[in-house]
Amino acid sequence: MIKSNRFLWSRRCQVFSPEQARCFSAAITQSRQYTTSPTPTHFDFSGSESSDIEKALISALGSCATNKDVTYGRQIHCRVLKSGFDSNGFICNSLLNMYAKCRVLSEAESVFCSHTKLDSASFNIMIDGYVRSRRIRDALKLFDVMPDRSCVSYTTLIKGYAQNDRWSEAMELFREMRSSGRNLVTWNVMLNGYSKAGLVEEAKELFDQITEKDIVSWGTMIDGWFVKNGMVEEAREVFDQTREKDIFSWNAMISGYAQSLSPNLALHLFREMISSSQVKPDVITMVSVFSAISSLGSLEEGIRAHEYLNRSSIPPNNNLTAAVIDMYAKCGSIETALNVFRQTKNISSSTISPWNAIICGSATHGHAKLALDLYSELQSLPIKPNSITFVGVLSACCHAGLVELGKTYFDSMKEVHGIEPDIKHYGCMVDLLGKAGRLEEAIDMIKKMPVKADVIIWGILLSASRIHRNVEVAEMAATELAAIEPTHEGCKVLLSNVYADAGRWEDVALVREEMRTSDVEWSRAFSGVV
Repeated sequence: MIKSNRFLWSRRCQVFSPEQARCFSAAITQSRQYTTSPTPTHFDFSGSESSDIEKALISALGSCATNKDVTYGRQIHCRVLKSGFDSNGFICNSLLNMYAKCRVLSEAESVFCSHTKLDSASFNIMIDGYVRSRRIRDALKLFDVMPDRSCVSYTTLIKGYAQNDRWSEAMELFREMRSSGRNLVTWNVMLNGYSKAGLVEEAKELFDQITEKDIVSWGTMIDGWFVKNGMVEEAREVFDQTREKDIFSWNAMISGYAQSLSPNLALHLFREMISSSQVKPDVITMVSVFSAISSLGSLEEGIRAHEYLNRSSIPPNNNLTAAVIDMYAKCGSIETALNVFRQTKNISSSTISPWNAIICGSATHGHAKLALDLYSELQSLPIKPNSITFVGVLSACCHAGLVELGKTYFDSMKEVHGIEPDIKHYGCMVDLLGKAGRLEEAIDMIKKMPVKADVIIWGILLSASRIHRNVEVAEMAATELAAIEPTHEGCKVLLSNVYADAGRWEDVALVREEMRTSDVEWSRAFSGVV
């Protein structure tokens, strides 16, 4: 234990000057006379210059703040008190910073109250500490009594308001600042705040007022405003204007294209990135790329991207592994998806994401037995399934017509795993019961739903009614569906077919006449949830 602590302190001494390091090394030598481990309380500063001691203490406290090491920080504090350095303003501020960064605010407040040389830095450190701990009211009280407010003071409090979704206060404080007193950090904090609040026009206006924009400003504009608000074309214009594009800008654009149903543009930008940019793709980039390929269903593109990933130095993680598995599954190559899963299972054994990808992928392509076998294997591991897992499991039961097993898994969600079923799970169950001809049970399931049934669920019931020639249930489902979406063409087509199957030609004629005279739109058919 002594040897280990001595090593850690000797490592910390490497950042000091030779004279500062000598002050700390003296403790290492002296510690051999003790049975306890060498800590700062054993430091002997005799013979050292005061300025060297001051620098050494400040450096050590900075190290404790960075590493959130409040234990050693307290021991240094004891040494400060014993050696009479508690009247040194710089050291007191370093103590304040250490306690604030470690979120031990009671001790930070004690130092602040006993501080004999408070300055604006002391106030700013305490305000930042309160903001980090979400004690905005205390931060505001201190801000109000500050003798000299600086740009740092304003920016810190504005950031605190923004982090707590108190946009009106943040904007009011920002307006209170003089334009000449705002620095780029302040502007960027407000830009990010407007972005998170969804205030696109206000953000654009603020962006135009910034005279010297940095990479954070441009990145915030691309990702925070345009991409997240579906304004991908506007985002691309800003992206093209950005002189220095960082990884966040590239990722925001590629992800934006992938999420906005423009997968080809996402892949085009990815190719541009790897061929002409000094910025190299990372894990987030590749997840977006595989998502875009999944949308396209292009196995050839998927193999090419996977080969690039294997050649690169990008460290794989669970989300990336899941994205690769999901891509192969959606491109129709379940065998390859399973191989990737098996190869990385040991690496991915601590998280549910890869399991969800292979279970849902197998279920989607009708490999119900494989999906359920994988779920059984999962149950033997210390990994908790989540909501997505059960969408795949219930879908597999639906494909295989395993009604009782599906009901058992559905009930286990809440009873065993504490997962509240959502509309997708209820949709799977309605589909499962409906295909099995258990229409009354499907209706009961809909009535038990904690949310109102949507077009998809009523459409599933309507499709099942036609399969089992149940006109009464079909009429009810069609009525409910039409109430939600009156112009839904698929609903009327299905109802017309139900009447035709039952030989009710007058009703068929009425529905078709209504279709002819109404402003209807063609919609996709209903064939399950997953």
